[in-house]
Amino acid sequence: MERTPYEEHYRGAIVVALVTLLAIYTAIPRFWNVYLIPIWAVCGVISAILMFGSVFWLPFVGTDEWGGLPLTMIVFLTTVGFGFPLAILFALGRRSKLPIIKAVCVITIEIVRGLSLISVLFMMIIFLSLFLPGDLTIDKLLRALVGMVIFFGAYSAEVIRGGLQAVPNGQYDAVKALGLNYLKSHILIILLQALRTVLPALVNDIIGAFKNTTFASIIGIFDIFGAAKASLRDVSWTRYATEVYIFVALIFFIYCFSMAKYSAFIERRSSKERAR
Repeated sequence: MERTPYEEHYRGAIVVALVTLLAIYTAIPRFWNVYLIPIWAVCGVISAILMFGSVFWLPFVGTDEWGGLPLTMIVFLTTVGFGFPLAILFALGRRSKLPIIKAVCVITIEIVRGLSLISVLFMMIIFLSLFLPGDLTIDKLLRALVGMVIFFGAYSAEVIRGGLQAVPNGQYDAVKALGLNYLKSHILIILLQALRTVLPALVNDIIGAFKNTTFASIIGIFDIFGAAKASLRDVSWTRYATEVYIFVALIFFIYCFSMAKYSAFIERRSSKERAR
């Protein structure tokens, strides 16, 4: 957390520890229940209080002073947390029989997929301000998060759409025979089968989203990679450049490898359930 006041670094460390522990808790199958949603919501509120401050005894720290691994975790979780539901909506919208909804989803997906993430980020940071009134400003981090959410949603939407197309037509006929409406049929039956089918590809997108957080440093957001580069501007740290980059690489390897291995575990567990 290079730009955060030194005496406030402990707040970011608590956020990283809290999110990591909650992620491990969530990964254990016997804890899978509806209570995970409010638990994550409470975790989000606590993290926001710690990062922003301005309550209790915590001094205010603006987003322009955030940095390091806590910011990387925030960008990643926001991207996946909001981008995944958006991807589902895009995928369902692209398969919709309503022409306007389908056209909007198709155009959005194809435009975003035709751009690189850097282009999307620069559009959100630079070009968006050209269309806003002069007295209206939007936080740079918020604009970057919106761009990354849309980018993740557009790419993952095509993966989910492939899963929806892989669901046998008999399943659609079955939900109609049961009298389930569109919402219930997709939530309870169709989407579950589709997501199970495309789980490896989805995890690949999620891991990519974690690694894509490094692009935030290009637009002046000090994620862990940006903080590492900033720390090397200090003459006393210059000689440790190799160690700094190895440490950053090790952090990315640990998180990405853990997600990949967990995906393999879920696939094996899912295969055993289908074999019963």
